[in-house]
Amino acid sequence: MGDELYHGNSLDRGHMVRREDPVWGPFAKQANADTFHFTNSCPQMASVNQKTWVGLENHILKMAKADGMRINVYTGPFFSDADVDYRGPKYRWPSGR
Repeated sequence: MGDELYHGNSLDRGHMVRREDPVWGPFAKQANADTFHFTNSCPQMASVNQKTWVGLENHILKMAKADGMRINVYTGPFFSDADVDYRGPKYRWPSGR
C-alpha cells in the first residue's frame, strides 16, 4: 500500500522504529534517512499516533534514561483474518499472513 492509503482520511504513516532510536554512531545520518520508508511505517490513527503513542514512547524513554536502563522495543503490525476491510477488498491484506 502506498501514498493513496493515506489520502482523504485521518491516518498517519506511523514509524514502527522511532526516528531517534537508531540515530547514533557513525551511520546516524543514514539511519535517520532509513526510517522514512514504507517498510518502516504502518497506518495509525493520527490523533493516537501524534498524542497518545508518542506520549507513551516519551514516557518509556524518560524512565529508561532515569534508571540507566537499556531496553529493546519490538514493533510491527499484527493482522488477522478477522480484521475489517479498509476501503474494500483492494486494501485487504493477503491471506496467509
